[in-house]
Amino acid sequence: MKNILLAFLLFPLFLLSQNEINKPERPTYYAAYDSTIGVYHIGVTEPDQVTTSGQPSFASSPDALLFLQSTSVIPVQYDTLPPIGELLTEGDIYEYQGSLVIVRQTHNRTIFEPSEVPALFAVWREDLPDQVLPWIVGEIVYPGTIREYLAINYECIQQHQTVVGQTPNLVPALWNVYTVPGDCPDWVQPTGAQDAYDVGDCVTYQGQEWTSTTPANVWAPGVFGWAANP
Repeated sequence: MKNILLAFLLFPLFLLSQNEINKPERPTYYAAYDSTIGVYHIGVTEPDQVTTSGQPSFASSPDALLFLQSTSVIPVQYDTLPPIGELLTEGDIYEYQGSLVIVRQTHNRTIFEPSEVPALFAVWREDLPDQVLPWIVGEIVYPGTIREYLAINYECIQQHQTVVGQTPNLVPALWNVYTVPGDCPDWVQPTGAQDAYDVGDCVTYQGQEWTSTTPANVWAPGVFGWAANP
């Protein structure tokens, strides 16, 4: 079903290692394993449940996406997501079109893509060097995550799960247009503290480069809080 190698022991990647999960405040994903003989189990402990294990290694995290991120670098071969109509159990992890998905609710698989039903699935994708992944629905993103939408790269500034109708160009509280460090992009009027300029930010305004000299800067260059670059 799934193959796990001895190298599993070489990756201390989970947020929490313990022998028991005792009625956690949040659903907590876990992996109990003995890689020397190839025995392991992955599941989820609900808030009113207790999970213990006699396996020599036991690790867990309440964050589904961090759990996926950790297991993605361990040489585990996950099953392919079953076809439409098949029963999927909460906590199960599958591979689907180059991504890892974790089942958030037990259900019979529907006709919708996992990214289209974030209540049923969480999606994790590995960021690759020199490649910006496109923005999709159903992905939990973290500050610093860069995604492409309508040919523009955006940087996440607040952890959230992407949903329909909240594309990066529409929610400046969640995304900023990404610029390569050292560049001076065109100045854009901030909408509030969430996308205001910080000290040291560089912008181009009316053909002149400016550097912000004040935090939470929402003023236009030349009005207040900016110094013209030589």
